[in-house]
Amino acid sequence: MTTDTGSTDEPTPPWSIGDRVGIASSAGQRVRYGTIADDFGELPDASTDLGDGRPIRPKRFAILLDDGWLAFADDADLTAPA
Repeated sequence: MTTDTGSTDEPTPPWSIGDRVGIASSAGQRVRYGTIADDFGELPDASTDLGDGRPIRPKRFAILLDDGWLAFADDADLTAPA
């Protein structure tokens, strides 16, 4: 008899809804803190241009920042709070 551990081929993300995280929107900016409000899951590696010549792509997480703003980020953009 074998026991199903519920494992799948997909890796478990290090972050989940409700986790407190830090996010820096670009190099040199201070880290802002908030809580993950939604996880959109793995997204396709696709980008689009909104007309200004800079490509944009979808982000995995929605983060409700402590100051009330909503930010979007990927795994690599997040840090554990100090």
